[in-house]
Amino acid sequence: MGAYPYEKLTIRWKRPPVERAVLKECMQRSDLQGLWHCLGVLAVLGASGSTAYYFYATKQWVWMAVALYVHGGLFAFNPQTHEFAHGTVFKTKWLNEVFKRIFGLLHWTGNSALYWMSHVCHHRYTTHRKGDGEVVLPMNRLRSKS
Repeated sequence: MGAYPYEKLTIRWKRPPVERAVLKECMQRSDLQGLWHCLGVLAVLGASGSTAYYFYATKQWVWMAVALYVHGGLFAFNPQTHEFAHGTVFKTKWLNEVFKRIFGLLHWTGNSALYWMSHVCHHRYTTHRKGDGEVVLPMNRLRSKS
C-alpha cells in the first residue's frame, strides 16, 4: 500500500455570519422533496436516453447526435451523488441508502473507499493544493509537453 497522498494542514477557516436558526432551516431534510428530486432526475435521464436510442434505432443520425449530447450533459450533472455520500437527501436513512445505490450504479465508477478518503480531505482542505485531491486551485488547463 502506498503512502497517504495528502498532507495534514493547519488552516484558519472563516465562518460566515449565518444565524444557527437560518442554517438549520436551510438544511432540513424531506422524504417527499427527496423523492420528487430523485424520481424526477431518473425520469429525465430515462426520457433523454430513450430519445437518443429512438433516433439511433430509426437511423436519424443528426437527431441522435443532438439527443445524445443533451443526454450526456444531463447525465454528467449529478450533484445528488455528493449529497447521498453525506446522507443528506432524505430524512429517512433507508431511503437515502436505496437511492444512493441506484445513483451509485449510474454514476460511481471508481473505488468508493478511495473516493471517500479523497472526499474527506476535500472537505477539510477545500482548494488547498497540498491537502485537497479533488479541487485544486488555480487549475492549469494547459498541459506541458514533456
